[in-house]
Amino acid sequence: MIGVLENSTEDTNKVKALNQLVLQLVYTGGYQLSDSLAIEELRLASSLNYKLGIANAYNNMGVICNYQSDYSHSLEYLLKSLKLYESLNNRDGMGIAYKYIGAVYNHEGDTTNALDYFHRALRIFYEIKDTNYIGSALISIGNLYKTSAQYRPALNALMSSYYFFIKINNRDGVASALMYIGDVYQNRKVYDSAMYYLNRGKRIFEGLKDNDGISRSLNLLAGVYLGHNKYTDALNCANKSLKLSIQIGSLECRMNAEKTLSEIYQQKKDGPGALAHYKQYIVLRDSIYSQQNTLKTFGAQMTYANEKRDAARKAEDDKREALHQEEIKRNKTKIAAGTGILLVLIVFSIFIYVANVRRKRDNKIIGQKNYQITQSINYAERIQRAMLPDKEEIAKVLPNSFVLFKPKDVVSGDFYTLTKKDEKVILAVADCTGHGVPGGFMSMLCSEKLNDAIDQTQNTGEILHHLNQGVKTSLHQSESEDSTYDGMDIALCVIIPSINGMKLNYSGAIRPLWIIREGASSVEEIKATPRTIGGFTPIDQDYGTYIIQLQRGDTFYMFTDGYVDQFGGENSKKLGLDRFRSLLLSIHMKPMQDQEKELLTYMENWKQNTPQLDDMLVVGVRV
Repeated sequence: MIGVLENSTEDTNKVKALNQLVLQLVYTGGYQLSDSLAIEELRLASSLNYKLGIANAYNNMGVICNYQSDYSHSLEYLLKSLKLYESLNNRDGMGIAYKYIGAVYNHEGDTTNALDYFHRALRIFYEIKDTNYIGSALISIGNLYKTSAQYRPALNALMSSYYFFIKINNRDGVASALMYIGDVYQNRKVYDSAMYYLNRGKRIFEGLKDNDGISRSLNLLAGVYLGHNKYTDALNCANKSLKLSIQIGSLECRMNAEKTLSEIYQQKKDGPGALAHYKQYIVLRDSIYSQQNTLKTFGAQMTYANEKRDAARKAEDDKREALHQEEIKRNKTKIAAGTGILLVLIVFSIFIYVANVRRKRDNKIIGQKNYQITQSINYAERIQRAMLPDKEEIAKVLPNSFVLFKPKDVVSGDFYTLTKKDEKVILAVADCTGHGVPGGFMSMLCSEKLNDAIDQTQNTGEILHHLNQGVKTSLHQSESEDSTYDGMDIALCVIIPSINGMKLNYSGAIRPLWIIREGASSVEEIKATPRTIGGFTPIDQDYGTYIIQLQRGDTFYMFTDGYVDQFGGENSKKLGLDRFRSLLLSIHMKPMQDQEKELLTYMENWKQNTPQLDDMLVVGVRV
């Protein structure tokens, strides 16, 4: 095709052909050749004074620089393209420019501006009904949420993008969505799910010969193998990723591969190997995120802002001059127009009066609607509370226990259940997708399906198996793009009293069981099956069952992720599992009711003025 272009007539058709070729090369990782062709595209479009071609060329050069981690030049080119697209009122181009400008800000850690530009892009793509770019913008938003550890909204955005790409059979988009979904699960340390999605994405990238996607997938897979302590597999993937990143000239992929190799050698206790790769990582990181780049980026942003401001000033001057000329004309006819002005004032006064009457009526209607909505939400909260076992009921069955339940909104996506079957006590702690009213609907559905499963069996693994089937069937979840992906994480115990304490049967979906033995100085963790209930989990998924013998004085805890994921402290960081583990070890000898108070007080001191981010649920039981 390049040979054909070299011999073709230098007109706008050739510019368009160059643009398509550049895009094709960019999406397959051919950055060096695409860069040369984009420069040629700009030269030819400029010689023809073809503004759309110039805008597209600048946009392509910005995208290429973005993939090559040259963020200062990327923003410079993208802002030039945006200015031209705005002058042409080209909504497609504006949306694409917004998306990649957001990517630049994201790479430089400016999440506020990044999210703003991503949402500007998404609004335009919805407006012009461009399914391909809707999916692309959702991937950008999902990754932004992932970097700030907001995993639920990240998965929501990424899974939505997956369905959009499936709908239009965009295989590269599908592969990207699968890869980033796997990345979220890797960050959550749900390694089996991460491996599943990353391998699916990598296979598609390989079929497309997309070396950039293959390199990124291999590096993420190396991290998953490292989490499983499979060092040989981890090194193999990371080295392949590094080799590909050098081949395609992607500094970011190369930097990430060097970092992963350093972490692998460090975990293998190979100090020299870890240090060598860490030095390479630092060199690449400093090259990408240098102060000079940041200053250039800021400069480009200010240049664009100044140009916009100057244009606005000129428009304002022109407007003032026009008003001045109009005033001269009005002065000439002021007397003749007096009656007309008076009439206009009378009509305007009538209009204002009618508008005020309507506004008061509308405000009254809005007030009534708000009252009705608030009453409905409060009623939903009463229904949900009625479905939860009250604390007196729990105290009768489990006297040495506490339930810390702190919804983010009036209605909660978290819930707990207590069921007595003969001598057995069945206790569950669950976290459904979302919070507020949507989470409340999910919690009521899942609570009902959990009760149905308990009626069928008291084996914890079988209960979760039936629960998964019930949720997927009720929500009509399947492999189709129209299927929902809502689900639930849960920890489930069947407590059987014994002479010296109690026997505990435990199964979990994502949510673990923590045990602190009497006199122990560490937490014993029983890990859950790394698959949620519902969503993308197969309908025939099995969940492991663990049998644990507890002695008098032992304490066990089940909890959702809201408490440990709350941001706060001096540096506004997540509380985290390590800090939560230390907190429980420091209070586990206290009476259970005092433990609940200690946890509440600690959380209030921790989050300070930071708003609560998610529903919180912690249950503790002492034998």
